[in-house]
Amino acid sequence: MRILVDLQGCQTKLYPDETSQFNLKLILSMLQCGYPAQIFIALNNQAPRNLNYLYHLFSEVLPKEQIILFNVVHEGHENDALEGWHWQANGLLTGRLLESYQPDLIYVPHMLASLENPLVAPQMSSGKPLVAVNFFDLVPFPEACLGLAPIQRNRYFRQLKFIKQADMIFVSSARLRQECIDKLRLMAHQVVDLDLIVQKNHSLLSVSHEKIENTADLMLAQWFKLYQKNNEQDRPVLSKKLKLAWIAPSLPFSKEADFLLTEISKFYTITIISPLSFTHGPYFSVNYDYQDQTSFETRIEQFDRVVYQIGPDGQNDFIFKQMGLFPGLVILHQADIEEFIQTWAQIQNYQQTLYTEHGYKAIVFLKQYGEAATFEQFPCRTSLYLNDQDILCHRPSLSNVLAPDWSPLTADHNFLKKIKSACVETILESHAHQSIGNSYYQAIEHFYAEGLQDCQQRLRDEIYQIQEFQTDHGAFLKKIDQLIVENFTQSHKPRRPQLLIDISTIIMGDGKSGIQRVIRGVLKHCLGKKWTDYRIEPSYFDQQGQYRYARQWTFNILGGTTSLEDPLVSFQDNDRVLYIDLFANVHFVKNQVEALSARQIKIYCVMYDLFPLKHPEWFQPKLADDFKTWLMAMFHCATGLVCISKTVAFEVWQHFQQSNIKRKDEIKIGHIYLGCDIENTASLKGSINHNEEILKIYKERPTFLQVSSLSPRKGHIQTLAAFDELWQENIDVNLVFIGFPYFNLLGPWLDGLDSHPERNKRFFWFQELSDELLIKSYQATTAVIVPSEAEGFGIPLVEAARYHVPIIARDIPIFREIAGDYAYYFSGNTPSELARTIKKWLVLYQDQQIPNSALVHCQTWAETGEQLLNLILKNNWGLINTGVLF
Repeated sequence: MRILVDLQGCQTKLYPDETSQFNLKLILSMLQCGYPAQIFIALNNQAPRNLNYLYHLFSEVLPKEQIILFNVVHEGHENDALEGWHWQANGLLTGRLLESYQPDLIYVPHMLASLENPLVAPQMSSGKPLVAVNFFDLVPFPEACLGLAPIQRNRYFRQLKFIKQADMIFVSSARLRQECIDKLRLMAHQVVDLDLIVQKNHSLLSVSHEKIENTADLMLAQWFKLYQKNNEQDRPVLSKKLKLAWIAPSLPFSKEADFLLTEISKFYTITIISPLSFTHGPYFSVNYDYQDQTSFETRIEQFDRVVYQIGPDGQNDFIFKQMGLFPGLVILHQADIEEFIQTWAQIQNYQQTLYTEHGYKAIVFLKQYGEAATFEQFPCRTSLYLNDQDILCHRPSLSNVLAPDWSPLTADHNFLKKIKSACVETILESHAHQSIGNSYYQAIEHFYAEGLQDCQQRLRDEIYQIQEFQTDHGAFLKKIDQLIVENFTQSHKPRRPQLLIDISTIIMGDGKSGIQRVIRGVLKHCLGKKWTDYRIEPSYFDQQGQYRYARQWTFNILGGTTSLEDPLVSFQDNDRVLYIDLFANVHFVKNQVEALSARQIKIYCVMYDLFPLKHPEWFQPKLADDFKTWLMAMFHCATGLVCISKTVAFEVWQHFQQSNIKRKDEIKIGHIYLGCDIENTASLKGSINHNEEILKIYKERPTFLQVSSLSPRKGHIQTLAAFDELWQENIDVNLVFIGFPYFNLLGPWLDGLDSHPERNKRFFWFQELSDELLIKSYQATTAVIVPSEAEGFGIPLVEAARYHVPIIARDIPIFREIAGDYAYYFSGNTPSELARTIKKWLVLYQDQQIPNSALVHCQTWAETGEQLLNLILKNNWGLINTGVLF
């Protein structure tokens, strides 16, 4: 017997009230009883009061797969009609999810826990599954509800309605049992007295351990009795056959084929659809009808089921055409099906098929090696199913051809994987196998009933059909759509876990900043990585806060094409999430990481620096507060923090220690280094300002190049003022800025750049260049100057070093870590001090005595991506691990 316990009643603001504590003890005792029961625990993910505690409590005694976290939309409403609609919609959402685990009984303890935060009562389908509840106090009594506010009174009666519909109700005393029978008009056999409270002021907390064990045993015994009685009742049978279209490239010309269709016709009214002309033959039975393809296409609505039989005749073009128009169930007869599968994949959008089956790594491979090699390396065995077709195999061996790394499935409906195979053994080998028709019937009906997309769509239809449904519920329905995907994915798990890489900011526009160069460089490596365990998926928050796969954006940067939309992300418990981008909306991120953490999904983020905390004056006013909120969410919920240098890792570790964060587990803090090969971080905007006339600038006189966004900490003001002094001294040098202004935080100084007397003479500013032209700028310049007051890494240092360009840098710890002794350092904060540094450097340059930047350690973005994946997927943490420096 499978029992599912809905623990919402222990997640209210009242916790830890005595009733909740008692119920938890009772359920833990049930887990120790000797009854042959499999118990699942369901927790409301939107009720985080003690979500983490409950999850950890039960994860110690139950497999993780038996703890369900479900989502509902919680919105406070003063409008009772609107709240009533939300109540029903959330009830359907919860009920259908719990039913998808196929429980025999759902137990909802402490149903009347709170009227301030009402529980979502799961709404069950008719005849599914049994429902039991408990409550230990009927107060407020129905007649006393008149004193409540209308919205609270209606909440109370909605909860009572759910209780009255339960198959079994457990109460704490004989007095309460009689009250339920009298006041709620319940049947006597519905209400069971647990005999817990014998005195008026007796507390549930004083119930002995022995009594709790006996009570748990009594409740299980009652459930088994109810379950057995329910199973003894006759179940309804179909009174009318469904109409089935059997689409085949040829008519049945063998007695085996006729036998198969005759057996199936016991369950369906069959019509054969074929491109061949109808002719009576010895094996064409009166048990089925015939239509040509034109009649079928105009009358498709008359059929309840569509089945495609793939034949050996080489006439499958007709099948392909129909499959593209009318999704259905595909029957495979031959073990040698590779050619057929590949042909179907090519008929579809091939790139799209590759992605759906194998992920972006197959798209990257296709671009590098071509179609022939890709066919061999990434066969599209499951493209039929992934284009809205289900697959039914005659023999178990065929499921191994389709998916050799998956376990075969059986006709007992233990469907563990997405590709479904009835495996009806040697179906055509013997006429004596009289269960063949029933096997097909059961498999076909299961496919139509249990398909994940079908389940989701039926639930949407049910919600839209609620009587109080209004067209202005659009925002709520969007949230419902997200939650349907999240909920149902738990019970229909994808084949492989995902590594979701958040790109919520860069997807709105590539500002070509250092952080966005990191994202481009890391993504290019990760998307092409042949990880067998994890599917790499860029993802983002849309403007409504819904989390989506970034399919269109990713196909675009890979040079591919797709008609796929960006669907809502479906999480599973063994997924991992990497926040590599700037946070687009701190509240979206905070809510998400808290919910994911409760499910013990591993969360990682890339830490670039702590400057918004240390120097809020360098940023927009709101950003410092948002950054602190984001950082605290990561400190509490993240599995690991990936820093871009040892310096940042040490600062993050120090701040974590000073924050006195209390966690149940230790946090990992490690570091990577960033890449320098610009050609492998191709800008998403393409070739912007690719005017090679710009390169003449570098040939006219010694040129100093600064590559960075224009913001207060980058040192542009000091640099330009220093060069003003050099020009006044008739030192003939160029200064070139390449970078966007950062939110115009430099104010009037930035506005004055266009009117600078040396503008486009010896001072040049390019807001955006193509990456190719940026590389040529590095190669042509005399020196790169990096005067930043603070950095988390300093990408221009290693980019300059890659092209052996001399470096002049401010003397700060991070630059010493990255460039070592191979840069020329300065310390002054005034223009004159920097001007003197440049004059000294020019003398050393003439004497060939400057530091050799070619000796700076550089690495590629592929190496950076590999370091990152080794941390978060292989747990190879470096400098700092579990919050302890070593």
